[in-house]
Amino acid sequence: MRFYFLITSLLAFCSTLSAQNTNLHLLITDKYGQPVEAAFIDDLLYQVNGITNSEGKADLYAAPGSYLLFITSIGYYDTAVTVTSPSTVHIQLRKKIYDIPVVYVYGNTAGVHHPLTYTNISKKELQSLNYGQDMPMILEQTPSAVATSDAGNGVGYTGIRIRGSDPTRVNISLNGIPFNDAESQQAYWVDLPDFAASVDQVQIQRGVGTSVNGVSAMGASINLTTNLLEEKPSATLAWQTGSFGLQRISAGWNTGLLQDHWILEGRLSAIHSDGYVDRASADLRSFFVTAAWKNRDFKSVLNVFSGLEETYQAWAGIPKDSLQTNPTYNPYTYSDQVDHYGQTHVQWHQYWNPDNDRSLTLSFNLTSGAGYYEQLEVDQQLSDYGIMLPSVGDTILQTTDLITRKWLDNMMYGGLFKYSRNFKRSQLTAGGAVFRYDGLHFGEVIQASYLPLLDPAYRYYADSAYKTDANLYSQFLYQAGEKTHLWADIQFRTIHYAFTGLDSAGMPLPDAVTLPFVNPKAGVRWKWTENVTSYLSVAIAGREPNRDDYVAAAGQLPKPEYLYDAEGGASYRKSNLTLSANMYFMYYQDQLVLTGQLNEVGAYIRQNIPRSYRTGLELVWNTRLPAGIEWKGNLTGSINRILAYTQYLDNWDEGGQSTRNYESTTIAFSPQWIAHQSLSWSSSRSWIAGLWVSARWDSRFVSRQYLDNTEDPDASLDPYVVHDISAALTWKHKEKDQDLITLSFRVNNLLDVLYVTNGWSYRYLSAGTEQVLTGYYPQAGRHFVTGLILHI
Repeated sequence: MRFYFLITSLLAFCSTLSAQNTNLHLLITDKYGQPVEAAFIDDLLYQVNGITNSEGKADLYAAPGSYLLFITSIGYYDTAVTVTSPSTVHIQLRKKIYDIPVVYVYGNTAGVHHPLTYTNISKKELQSLNYGQDMPMILEQTPSAVATSDAGNGVGYTGIRIRGSDPTRVNISLNGIPFNDAESQQAYWVDLPDFAASVDQVQIQRGVGTSVNGVSAMGASINLTTNLLEEKPSATLAWQTGSFGLQRISAGWNTGLLQDHWILEGRLSAIHSDGYVDRASADLRSFFVTAAWKNRDFKSVLNVFSGLEETYQAWAGIPKDSLQTNPTYNPYTYSDQVDHYGQTHVQWHQYWNPDNDRSLTLSFNLTSGAGYYEQLEVDQQLSDYGIMLPSVGDTILQTTDLITRKWLDNMMYGGLFKYSRNFKRSQLTAGGAVFRYDGLHFGEVIQASYLPLLDPAYRYYADSAYKTDANLYSQFLYQAGEKTHLWADIQFRTIHYAFTGLDSAGMPLPDAVTLPFVNPKAGVRWKWTENVTSYLSVAIAGREPNRDDYVAAAGQLPKPEYLYDAEGGASYRKSNLTLSANMYFMYYQDQLVLTGQLNEVGAYIRQNIPRSYRTGLELVWNTRLPAGIEWKGNLTGSINRILAYTQYLDNWDEGGQSTRNYESTTIAFSPQWIAHQSLSWSSSRSWIAGLWVSARWDSRFVSRQYLDNTEDPDASLDPYVVHDISAALTWKHKEKDQDLITLSFRVNNLLDVLYVTNGWSYRYLSAGTEQVLTGYYPQAGRHFVTGLILHI
């Protein structure tokens, strides 16, 4: 009933808004008079906003007066034009000769005619939310998203779940290159500090989406693009400071177009945070450098970017009884209990675009990384480490305290290609990729009680893993009529794992695993009127288990999992209002489900569940109101069920394990309700000497989440509502619409709510009763950050 009331109220409110009279009528075409569809219109002060229809028209509401409109469209140069309301204006855009439209560059980015569920985020929106936190915290306002932070303040180890799918199921790509770790399938955002400062746009596809490179998307994909090069020179210097010792400094520059062919870009960043959790500090460094050369129909872009992180571990969480009394508690006490890792990416992209109908992309990538995590191991059996037992007096020492470092030295290299051809009523795309991953794991004992100094360190295990990932795909988009587009996509993918050596417990690893996958997709999009569109799509995706799944298999290899995804949605767009609704049904066969239990490095242990599903409704809205006010938000209501489930418990009384059988339980970390809203305001004119003012209020609600699949309230995260507010003062050039100085201030968790976004559970039997140990990752209470950005 509450959901029904919310929907009807929202629709009634939006209908009232759409009834406003439009008095600014724009026609946007190219120089030949051909309409430009999906051109974005913004006055940059949030007074006037819209998007053109298939006829290149946009009817907007604007109070009488003069406006400087900024118009952007893929494949065209950005255009600024001054208009007066009320009026009817014809605007011509100049087509880019050199730059290739993004939709033709990467095979995993959807366009306006694709029948898919996705959200686009512009560079402007990203930068307005970038206060030095990791990318998941910036993206948490998008539909069905929940962000987590081990340190509690969004810096360090963070993650994002979409539709309840854990981070291993969210495919991440950087300019089409896979970012997820090939072994663990995790996306370690901490390895790319301040990466948001170099991103030009983001597209989040929910569900299976288009064919992707790397690990299949089993819940969502996030596509980040950095290669939209600016031809005007610029430079920025950003500084932020805030609670918990937060310090961020970032310097970026762009040479603009040099000698009609060259563009150079760069960024240097440094971030420090003490963390909300005790001693959960983070010291992060990164750089990003781009060199590009282009002529009329060719562009070559070389990207080199790197990150170095050292974070004090906050992986263990805190016990439940500490949440109210000591939420910043960290059980680790060893002073060097740190994670230290560096990663460097080298990308080389070649784009050919001889005409508007053909394009070819070739990309090559090398990603290398090395690092370790150091920890104190208390009361360890020396025989487990292969160390000769020492004697202390007449006593032979069996156990002692050790300090270990567990290393990862890895490399991923390979390339991709993509060819697109436009015909009169269709577009054909073919592409593929091959990537090879080499990972060396080894552990060292660097210090031990009652033993001499170990120099060099004693290596007690070493194993290697090799993975080859190859795929070929083809996509076909066909315009069946004036209002109908048909889409089909099929991908053939194969992976090959090879393992050598022993794991950290001295157990042999499986020799090799080869798995083939066929991933078909199809859909249709209808355009009923100029304001109403709808779509349907179906897709199948298969995905391999990760390295930990195989290592922890104990002789019984896990099976690959398959997702059968059906999506259907509709959108309404008129004047200053956009409203969309999407329904999805995601059925999993042999889904590898989070059990809530952690291994020694904080990763969840998973098991195959024969049948499970996720189904839900997503609502998204965005409306511009008079007086410079914008209201946007999203709401997700979902059901996430495991149809049959067996829980294994360690039996501390009798040894071995016992079982508990469950039916139709909620999947772990899958809230029934997720809602976000943002209400923003910008001044309609300069106040004093080019000063413009803006403010924003963000809210998010997440309902109860269970730590495991037993649906036990005693092992769950309470629902929470969190509010953030921010404000900015921007001084602009009097004659140009160009920022000069921006002073910002933000308060996170305004009402100082104690809430938790992540946790773990461990179940066992003791004294004949079932017991559960839980760990929680509390988030920071009220805290602030302020910043200054200089634009040159």
